[in-house]
Amino acid sequence: RLRSDNYNWDELRFPPEEMQYLDIHKDSLHVHQTLQINYTSYDLQRGRDSIKPYLEFKPSKIVSNNAPRCHIMLSAREGEAADGTQTAHSFWYAQVLAIFHVMARDRLGSSSEHRRIDLVWVRWLGLEQESQGSFKAKRLQKVGFPYALLADPDALAAFGFVDPADILRGAHLIPSFAQGRRHDLFGMEVRSAVQPPDGDYQYFSVNQFVDRDMAMRYRGGGVGH
Repeated sequence: RLRSDNYNWDELRFPPEEMQYLDIHKDSLHVHQTLQINYTSYDLQRGRDSIKPYLEFKPSKIVSNNAPRCHIMLSAREGEAADGTQTAHSFWYAQVLAIFHVMARDRLGSSSEHRRIDLVWVRWLGLEQESQGSFKAKRLQKVGFPYALLADPDALAAFGFVDPADILRGAHLIPSFAQGRRHDLFGMEVRSAVQPPDGDYQYFSVNQFVDRDMAMRYRGGGVGH
């Protein structure tokens, strides 16, 4: 954003050696406890979702806040059918780990002033491919956390940073209690901070009927969408 370039959340656009040109004022990270997402509903009314981060930053450690309203949805930019209806891959889902802003500048840029950059640190959820949910199948979509073992070079793909302006709404994800939990998604280095002591739920069902606006986002055809 400092260079006004387009970006994709799941792509590492700049190589590590270019990070030296990022200047963060006083190396400070400003943490926020709530994120308000304003949106326009299908019938052109104003709406707002309140997002709480999953992690809580204490002076000596980072602990799980276990916030129930920590999931968000974003446009996948990859899935609208020819008739305008939403496909199975129209949205991406993520768990909000932390909300913060930094004052930053690009050392290669023309400005010497620091600019406020708002960031949301997320843990991505991926679609469960074996049981695709849809209106036709009369089944909710299911999502789950990908593996994030630190020994895996692709481990960083399980986490990311997004611009709050790109968040469509808060998502209502229902744990699939019958399918249990799992403890093998992380190495021991990060499990205590990000993963609950009793493990992550293996899958979540995406509640696309939590309200009228949400249902119309999946069905398509709403005035405001």
